[in-house]
Amino acid sequence: MELKVTKFELREDGIATVWLHRPGRGNSWTNRMNAEYRWIMSTLDANPEVRAVVVTGTGNQFCVGADTKALDFYTETDEVYKETVKNAEYALPGYGVNPQFDNDLVWHWGLRVPVIAAINGACAGIAVAIANFCDLRYAASGAKFTTATPRLGLPAEYGLAWTLPRMVGVTNAAEILFTGKIFTSEEMFRIGFLNGVFPAGDEFLDKVYEVAKYIATKVSPTAATVTKRQLYSDLLRQEVGTSIEDSKGYIGALMRKPDFTEGVAAMAEKRQPRFGPREELPPLEQILEDEKAQLSKVDPASSKWENNRWSRETTEELVNGRKLRVYAKRPRTVAEFLVDARRWSDRTHVIQGDVRLTFADHEKAVARVANWMGKFGIKEGSRVAMLARNRLECSIAFWASHCLGAVVVLGNPWWSEAEVHRALELSNPEMVLCDKETVKLLPNGMIGILVEDLTDLLEGTDAPPLPQPMVDEDAPALVAFTSGTTGSAKGVILSQRSIVNNIQNMLVAQNRLPSEMDPSRSQRVTLLTLPLFHGAGIQVLTASLLTGAKLVYQAGRFNVTEVMSLIEKEKITTWGAVPTMVIRLMNHQDFTNYDLTSLTSIQVGGSAADADFRRQVNEAFPSLKSGGTGSLYGLQEGGGLLAMASSKELKDRHGCVGKLLPVVDVKILDPDEEGNGEILVQTPGMMSGYLGNEESPIDEDGLLHSGDVGHVSEDGYLYLSGRKKEIIIRGGENISSAQVEQVLMSYAPVAEVSVVGLPHKEMGEEVGAVIVLRWDAKATIDELLEHAKDNLGRFQLPTKWWIRRTPLPTNAMGKVVRKEIQKLWLEQGGENIVELEEVGSNRN
Repeated sequence: MELKVTKFELREDGIATVWLHRPGRGNSWTNRMNAEYRWIMSTLDANPEVRAVVVTGTGNQFCVGADTKALDFYTETDEVYKETVKNAEYALPGYGVNPQFDNDLVWHWGLRVPVIAAINGACAGIAVAIANFCDLRYAASGAKFTTATPRLGLPAEYGLAWTLPRMVGVTNAAEILFTGKIFTSEEMFRIGFLNGVFPAGDEFLDKVYEVAKYIATKVSPTAATVTKRQLYSDLLRQEVGTSIEDSKGYIGALMRKPDFTEGVAAMAEKRQPRFGPREELPPLEQILEDEKAQLSKVDPASSKWENNRWSRETTEELVNGRKLRVYAKRPRTVAEFLVDARRWSDRTHVIQGDVRLTFADHEKAVARVANWMGKFGIKEGSRVAMLARNRLECSIAFWASHCLGAVVVLGNPWWSEAEVHRALELSNPEMVLCDKETVKLLPNGMIGILVEDLTDLLEGTDAPPLPQPMVDEDAPALVAFTSGTTGSAKGVILSQRSIVNNIQNMLVAQNRLPSEMDPSRSQRVTLLTLPLFHGAGIQVLTASLLTGAKLVYQAGRFNVTEVMSLIEKEKITTWGAVPTMVIRLMNHQDFTNYDLTSLTSIQVGGSAADADFRRQVNEAFPSLKSGGTGSLYGLQEGGGLLAMASSKELKDRHGCVGKLLPVVDVKILDPDEEGNGEILVQTPGMMSGYLGNEESPIDEDGLLHSGDVGHVSEDGYLYLSGRKKEIIIRGGENISSAQVEQVLMSYAPVAEVSVVGLPHKEMGEEVGAVIVLRWDAKATIDELLEHAKDNLGRFQLPTKWWIRRTPLPTNAMGKVVRKEIQKLWLEQGGENIVELEEVGSNRN
């Protein structure tokens, strides 16, 4: 984790020091500090070399309490306070020892190591509670203490009403908690809150280290752990956890009172508060009952709860130095999606063969796999490569990686060995997850872990807490490879923002934002056949999680019979596919033997879905709603989806690929007389860059050059008229003509080569290679194909060949005219052509 407001170090004698580190703000407490502090303490507690932990503050203050700017924000909505005290989104040090320890700050009592508070200066508000839950407390002479809450119009917080009377007696606790006045370290020592007072200044920390060193060097660490748990377990004659939860209820209730607003304002303005007359309050039990009723209005299954994280409203923010439109409310990390999904906990979420997991079971599986990956050293910033065919285990590993703050590298299992080697060299992953086929393609010396090894972790009742990383919104989240015009696949780096923006775009367009979904609505059943190394596959995965859908896996390679069987058996309602998949289904001899009437939606992308195709789909699947199959258009470099539309929208819009999504801006470069030009894109989800030294397609104005040609209508619909870049889309797979050409040119008999796309009924396009042989050379189709197999994936291999000795047609600049080649070939039938004369004849 990147530490911004804390720091720590471990000495050779086993003493760790943790600093609360916001010197310019008195080390004041924030959400970020809470998260970092928990993470540090969890890390230190797991380290067997640590014998004692000293907690102190940077400079001459310990911690002046909660940041007043944050307090000012809390006055706007008390629900934010509840968000700050949720355990689920932070590391959970000390949890699992005793249920009562599994609460805010009480978790200190569950730690293995003794914790010593070294209070080097001002200790106010929550800082008193932090010191309170440390095992030993020492303060610098003259240090000042105050709970502050009564002067803010608030009651005792963080269980101090439970702990202080037991520590300093009811009389002293009453004075501290009722008045909120300032006490010196000498006074706090006299009443028993402190173990000792040492001279302020440079000597102070040295004195505390003497105590820590005694424990670290003279006390058995095992005995220290057992004694610590003995001490606090025996202390719990009443439930401190209940006290913590009750205090949250009281604070939530009083935050809605005028005194809290006045107290915060007085503190910010450095004046005496002007509180109103005392309110007549109901008994404490009634306050808690009322607060529970208030909380039920923001139940996790309700729209209001979800609205804290999602919205369709946009605003302008600086993204990578440019002011762009972004969604006003959005998650900041991919891992947060799993927290959102808890509203569906009892629903079945994933199905693969006989394995069926509810959303709650799914989260436990992710937590188990994250824990397993953590033992291999996977952490924030690590790269985890996935090189396997679709399996539930792959998606669990995907989520687990994100929970650890790792970057997922999506590899294509259909790559050749050479392509696999290049991708792994570029991405340099710490872990490679593969299957029994792809493991054979790994470089010598690289160890791959089979995804099948994760199967035993899918099911079970026990699981560690789900980790939630504290990574920046613009930190890398994903590397996806795409074919480019210069040849080999390029590694596109996408940020956390990119992934979140992409899925929010899609859900906004489909009116399925989590904030807008009715929990009582019937559950969608989605079939996953799109590969998880494609952006479209990740969209299906994430959308299903966020919208409470049931996700059915067709494991491995696409299989028409299995797909039809799953649609019938599981009553699939939604299927994301490429046209080739749908065509093969419709043309299968057993198509009419299966009941496919549950299907109400088919979304296609990856290659052109023309009007004739949509007509065929509508006739084959009369149960489809919204006019049949829709269209998705996106770019990997653009962060995913850029436009989408239903079949009804496409009906009278020939050449349209969809309506631009809310935070997508498009400019047409050098439009012709019909308005068509290269499509330039700007969106907050654009890629961060490529792996390696590849030239970025984003220009100095922040516009992404798509390589596609088209125009945008006045009503915001995007139309494509061609592709500037030479990409063949075969069954949804992007194939770089340049890459195939480079491979074929490396074969000695070849003098010239041009690779073009030829129309194919099922695949959309197929790869056609025009080969010009050297005047003195011979080569057959089989020989050329054999050479290509060594360096290309199966999907990239040419299926049509034109072998000749005549030079390729070129323009005035000497560049090969692909369109003319393609036209000539199609005029001759578009099949294999071999035009060879005897070697050496008619050379002139």
